[in-house]
Amino acid sequence: GALGIPFIPTRSFLGTDYLDERVRDHPGGFLREKKWHVMESPFEGEPVVLLPAIRPDVTVLHAHRADRFGNVQLWGHSGDARWGYWAAKHTIVSVEEIVEPEVIRADPGRTVVPGFKVAAVVEMPWGAHPTPVAGVADTDYGFQSQIFGPAGRSRGGYDAFAAEWIHGVSDRAGYVAHLLERFGPDALEPLRATAGPSPAEGVRYGYAPELRFRMPQ
Repeated sequence: GALGIPFIPTRSFLGTDYLDERVRDHPGGFLREKKWHVMESPFEGEPVVLLPAIRPDVTVLHAHRADRFGNVQLWGHSGDARWGYWAAKHTIVSVEEIVEPEVIRADPGRTVVPGFKVAAVVEMPWGAHPTPVAGVADTDYGFQSQIFGPAGRSRGGYDAFAAEWIHGVSDRAGYVAHLLERFGPDALEPLRATAGPSPAEGVRYGYAPELRFRMPQ
């Protein structure tokens, strides 16, 4: 979907039960009608599986910064986030900070989504918690082990998590407020990166300033 093509050929599913009709028609199956198609490659004459492009109606993702026009910048490890931005028909972005357009234009190579692709941009510090934002905040491993861990072990654990952390808060600000109430007013401070006070001051990765990379002699 991000590449703008309708489908892609692969051999990954050949020789597996995924293409078996019994698996396809199983109530819990996901490779149903129009989810795959087997054809002969016009170049090699061997079978290939065609998989349709994933085009989400809406993608909601978090990034470092954006301007008021929705030009979004992201750096560091992003996993599959960029593909989600590019494939979506509409994109809603939350960012650590909304900056002036001049900040974005000063470093255009960091821009991952242009403003015309963004339906809305929201300034939302700690919007990625408990996951990290490079140069801004580290992973909250304590929260993940205490809260996420039990939530993933059973349906009851997830229901309890959702009741408290999803349905039990009014919005993201309410989520952060509940976090501080639950774990203490300084719970987020140890997660802050030490490379600088604001993402708007330049791209930072939090590396120690004394580290230097030298070519071998």
